[in-house]
Amino acid sequence: METKKIDQMIRTHNMYLIKNDTQIKVRGADRAQMDVIRNHKAEFIARLKEMKEEKAKANIDAYSHLEAQLPALPEWETDGDDVRAKELMERGNSIQYYSGTESDGLNLSVSRQKAEIMAEARQHCNHDISVSLNRTYTADARKLLERVVECRKCGKEHCDKVSDEVPQSAMWR
Repeated sequence: METKKIDQMIRTHNMYLIKNDTQIKVRGADRAQMDVIRNHKAEFIARLKEMKEEKAKANIDAYSHLEAQLPALPEWETDGDDVRAKELMERGNSIQYYSGTESDGLNLSVSRQKAEIMAEARQHCNHDISVSLNRTYTADARKLLERVVECRKCGKEHCDKVSDEVPQSAMWR
């Protein structure tokens, strides 16, 4: 089947992939059109996957100028003692919160104690770093790139945000 015909049917019937990109969701197609889609299902799935990849690539390209503005990755100092870090994290997680009508003051103390223990554990952790980029928009429709650097072991996290500048035409005078 021709690519133009497939693209036209995808647009007119608002098709998209579901269930881990193995099935197609179709809207507003009659019986004859559904037969065509069933007979050429593999071609439709392949084209929908191509379109999805093209869209993701275009999205990445649109934010490339913001990636250049991100600061260097942070350097986290550590002594690399994973055993000590694990012990401290277990001790911090074992502390229980109080439940009751007048336990708010006690829970504040428990929260502070847990935070201190986890901060010490982060100093000993041999960090397993993962980096994720979130491409979104700000409330005033500017592109926003958010980089989150986090350790999978201890939960330490660092976030950098960069957004487009407000154009001069949008500034109030």
